[in-house]
Amino acid sequence: NTLQSYREYSLFHGFKVALPGDPKPAEEKAKEKPWDEMTKKERGANILKNCADSMDASTIIIANLDNYRGYSPDGGTIFEVGMAYAKEAKCYAYTRDIRPTGEKYTGVRWTANDLIDERGNKVPNHDLPFSVDLLGSCKIIEGNYFDALNVVMADIKEESKAKACRAKAAEKLSVEPTVKSDKPIVYFCDFDRYGENAAEKY
Repeated sequence: NTLQSYREYSLFHGFKVALPGDPKPAEEKAKEKPWDEMTKKERGANILKNCADSMDASTIIIANLDNYRGYSPDGGTIFEVGMAYAKEAKCYAYTRDIRPTGEKYTGVRWTANDLIDERGNKVPNHDLPFSVDLLGSCKIIEGNYFDALNVVMADIKEESKAKACRAKAAEKLSVEPTVKSDKPIVYFCDFDRYGENAAEKY
């Protein structure tokens, strides 16, 4: 199948591979309920644990950003990219569709200057192929998995050349939080923040 061909190609080039569907150790598998006996919540937790275990084992992610059941990439894939980015793994992604999101969205309309969604809000960054979060966290390659892995290998070679030329290792930059408070800080992950009346709503 497709994933097996990706695995074989990666192994051939010296990589190890982690996938959420990989067999678990026998002692761990023995503790699990059979799939058909799990509740929906238990199934969700099981899938999340498989993804998290794969991310914990990985230093690089190569994500498929092609449309999945609609005009957006798979939500689980985007979540996995977030997990990988949070643990400072190298994030790569591939797609065959780099059209602007304004061309991919359904239910939108143009005014004289703006693209308006079905809720009446301006569509932000509609000239970009993906969310700014994906563009900021991943190196995105137009093509397929094999194209993306080839870019990964080229980047690894370039990094090793750069290390050999440095007198000392590059210092890691730390980013200071933009909000400082002794109280919990809540982040609104909500599309209403793009509306012109967002401040009033919140």
